[in-house]
Amino acid sequence: MEATKECVVLEKIIRIKNVGKFKDCTARGDVAFRKLNLVYAENGRGKTTFCDILRSLQSGIGELIAGRGTLGITDDPTVELRCGQNITFKNDAWNTVVPDIAVFDDSYVYENVHAGEFVQHDQKRGLYGVIIGATGVALQRKVDALDAQSRDAAKDLKNAQAALKGHLPTGLVEAAFLALEPDDEIDEKITTQRGAVKAIENAAAIKTRAALLPIALPEFPGEVLAILSATLESLEADTEERVHKQLHDHTEGATQAWIADGLGFQKDDTCPFCGQDTSDVVDLLSAYQVCFGEFYEQLRAQVATLRAEVEQAGSQANTQAIQHHLVRNTHSLDFWQQFVDITPPTLPFDDVSKALTEYTATATTLLDKKAAALFHQVEEHAKRTTMQRCVTEVTAAITAYNAAVKDVNREIERVKAATQAADATKVEKELAHLEAVKLRVDPTVAAACQTVLDAKTEKARIDTAKKMSKTALDQHGNTVLPQFQGLINTLLNNFGVGFRIQNVERSFAGGKASTSYQLLINHVPVELGDPTTSKGEPSFRNTLSAGDRRTLALAFFIAQLKLDPALKEKLVVFDDPFTSQDSSRRRCTQQQICRLANTAKQVIVLSHEASFLKIVHEAYPNSGDIKTLQLARVGSDETVVAKWDIEDTALSSWDQDVRTLQEFVNESQGNPRDVVRAIRPMLEGYLRSTCIGSFSDGEWLGDFICKIRNADEDDPASNFQPILNEIEDINDYSKRFHHNNNSAADNEPLDDNELRAYAQRTLNLVGAPPRT
Repeated sequence: MEATKECVVLEKIIRIKNVGKFKDCTARGDVAFRKLNLVYAENGRGKTTFCDILRSLQSGIGELIAGRGTLGITDDPTVELRCGQNITFKNDAWNTVVPDIAVFDDSYVYENVHAGEFVQHDQKRGLYGVIIGATGVALQRKVDALDAQSRDAAKDLKNAQAALKGHLPTGLVEAAFLALEPDDEIDEKITTQRGAVKAIENAAAIKTRAALLPIALPEFPGEVLAILSATLESLEADTEERVHKQLHDHTEGATQAWIADGLGFQKDDTCPFCGQDTSDVVDLLSAYQVCFGEFYEQLRAQVATLRAEVEQAGSQANTQAIQHHLVRNTHSLDFWQQFVDITPPTLPFDDVSKALTEYTATATTLLDKKAAALFHQVEEHAKRTTMQRCVTEVTAAITAYNAAVKDVNREIERVKAATQAADATKVEKELAHLEAVKLRVDPTVAAACQTVLDAKTEKARIDTAKKMSKTALDQHGNTVLPQFQGLINTLLNNFGVGFRIQNVERSFAGGKASTSYQLLINHVPVELGDPTTSKGEPSFRNTLSAGDRRTLALAFFIAQLKLDPALKEKLVVFDDPFTSQDSSRRRCTQQQICRLANTAKQVIVLSHEASFLKIVHEAYPNSGDIKTLQLARVGSDETVVAKWDIEDTALSSWDQDVRTLQEFVNESQGNPRDVVRAIRPMLEGYLRSTCIGSFSDGEWLGDFICKIRNADEDDPASNFQPILNEIEDINDYSKRFHHNNNSAADNEPLDDNELRAYAQRTLNLVGAPPRT
């Protein structure tokens, strides 16, 4: 439920149902409110109930209405008002509240001024709120709320600190532990520091222990690709072509090497196979000799050498040497990892071994092909790529491994150096600090720390806000209290009372802010006293009359409004402001109400004294801003809101008719024929005054009955439908005694008992009080 943020006025009572005498009051006719509203109501017609409805609307306290549910009705109370928007009370709650409402009634007096004959602490506290106004009340409530919050925050902090205490490392106070900053590398630092502690304990072994060894990179011959691409550039093209053709046409796959070897076995010009003379094939032999001369032999020797180097690079001995280094370094790491946080170097040995094997197989295959045809380029690009890839993989893996070994050895050297000059106590203290830093960010511990920090922050925030609010409240009170005292005494002087107030001060007796003051009577200070004050001692109880107390309360209320900077936004309500006051104070009360009506957003005055409302009406200069209404009785005991003609002169004759019936019923006085002829005009006057505008001057009771019977729910005349049968019965009885209905009315016989019964029913219907 939220408060309305805009200034509002009460425009209309749409419906009040099951609230006190308002059994089912709905808006009918011209019952809209204006700036100044004068509401006439007899005692017991619902003035107090209406004030409680508005107080509930202002405060949002649903019990003020729920407690006034109509007795004998089981349905829940409901209220619907028009205040710029439709505002409803249903299910014991408003859909919104209107804070800018101020109500003067008995509840205001009881809560803020006195409880009967006494001014008790509750009234002093209430009056403090009256004096300091909405601004001060807001500040005081803020101080009170912050004070309560501060106590709660202190408890929360104490509980949070107790929960954290079990997590604090030995020797470390809360403040120092909370101040520890997180470290993204804390695990590595702790591992390193633990290694440092252990290193000090093993200083001798560390000093003599060797570091890791790098792995020697296999010596891959770099000329392989160049040799595979080598040709005999000085050889004529047709010479090499003739050799290739001869081998193709006359052999089953003989190689150049076969020819080169064969030329070495020829003794003379005779073929070693067939014995024929080879002198006539000189050109072909010359080609052979050119091809397989000195350059050929050099190239063949290079290929053979490279093949041996390739086999060495990928040999099992090399592979075993690599594996041996890995095993040795692994053993060394088992030792060094006790003292230093290092990432062990890794080498994918299986991949390296496989690459070396693949390299050797591929390279030797290519070299063998080259040896078989030395003058031809070996252009098997896939195998060339494979060979190069293997070299790259092996080289990269071993290089990376050796770089990691170098990093590890750097840490090992650092540990060796640090171990020799380390201070064991200092190193252990640093380790404890690092472990505390890690503990600080443990989720459970961090949550406990954060709870403490949040509690500290919240406590500090609340205390700062409380201090600022307290200062603001003090400044406000120091300004307002003297103003209030002066304004009260001015009002009391205007009301013509014989006392003043003095020494208006703020008190914190009982722990809550309240107001104390003295009465000043005949220049003699009089304490307020309380129920324990002796009756023989002058006090509030025995120095002020009931009228004086009511006047003092009214002065407090008016002073509160005059000091309220938001008065122009207020709906101000007075419930019988003139009750218990001397008639000499009537005019001053009227003047104050009219002045407030000029300033406030809206003023509503409820009273059972028509004469007082009349002088307010006459004194207010803007007659177009005045509305006169009444809380009228309908039926046996139901209240509705109706127009009220404050100038209606017919009210006096109606009063006379009421008196005629009362004297006959209660005292058996009066002429029975005068009594019976007073019934119908009294009913007509009641209906006209209760439902102004619905019945014209030329209409009679029979016409009224027809209008009531046919009225729709929006017609004010429909208010009388629940009592229509009773109206018809009384009309049927009384009309025969009127000449317009019966020419022999004067001779119509009368029965006293019957007349008394109908006279009583008429009095009951119009709600006339018993004559006393």
